[in-house]
Amino acid sequence: MRPIKIDKDLNDFAIQFSNDLFADRPINFVAPSILLANLLAKYSALGLMNHVRVLKLIIFSYNKSLLYCNPEIQQKLVNYTDSKLGSIFFNGKSATTFSEEIIKALRYDSLQKHYAYKIADKLELKTCPYCNAMLAITIRKGKKKKARFQLDHFFPKSKYPFLCTSYFNLIPCCGNCNQGKSNNSVSLGVDFHLYSDKTPLNAFKFKLEDIDVVKKTIGIKEDKIRINITHNTIADEAFVEKHNKDYAIQSIYDTQKDIVEELVWKTQWYNSYKIEEIENMLKITPTEIKRMLLGNYVEYENIHKRPLSKFMQDIAADLDFF
Repeated sequence: MRPIKIDKDLNDFAIQFSNDLFADRPINFVAPSILLANLLAKYSALGLMNHVRVLKLIIFSYNKSLLYCNPEIQQKLVNYTDSKLGSIFFNGKSATTFSEEIIKALRYDSLQKHYAYKIADKLELKTCPYCNAMLAITIRKGKKKKARFQLDHFFPKSKYPFLCTSYFNLIPCCGNCNQGKSNNSVSLGVDFHLYSDKTPLNAFKFKLEDIDVVKKTIGIKEDKIRINITHNTIADEAFVEKHNKDYAIQSIYDTQKDIVEELVWKTQWYNSYKIEEIENMLKITPTEIKRMLLGNYVEYENIHKRPLSKFMQDIAADLDFF
């Protein structure tokens, strides 16, 4: 729910990740360059020159920028595909077959299985960026690391297979959000993209209905609590409404009323004197005290580190907890 800026460090990592991709595979591993060349020979023999031209473009750009081009360049490639190449990728069984052949040639299967964890590790990502409710973590299994999340292709690989292994088109997320998004058409600035400057920095806001009633009610029960997902500024209204519809954000957080209930209890118990007492006793910083009492990270920039952090931060602010 919070975008990540492509700074020099992340851009350099994306380039290095792309350059090293498949470098440590077994000796019998067939590289994308060979598989793409085989595809080119196949479609040349069939005399399908539009397919041949597309494959030549993929081969030409594969080791140059295709694997690490930024979302804005990807959007231009998508727009061009929509206007000029729809019959090749979108229409009919033969188009589906061609797309699947490109995905297989680019070895997305191997990237997903063996390299996905590196993406989340670099971002220090532990939660789904679409919903901030589910874990998206990397675990160790023996000597190997395994991704416990799915990779969403912002620009769907079924429609734009040439972007199936492009670093900035791969979004680590939970299975529910990935399946909910499916292969729907998307565009920068309209849909949430983890890496795009066109994604609003802080568009989403969780609020309580009848906040004065909630704050004044001792022992309030969760059946009296109403949660809304809304926007921080009017400019973000349409963006948030679409995201809420696409990923069922409201429905997800309607199940979390017990957390609000606990936050209300804490608000009613931990006054300024008790918080000062904790500070004197534990010798920890005010930010650490807030994190301990909230049971989650209190800095917006850290919401990717633990599920429900954005939600809990907003509700705590609504309750004047800190």
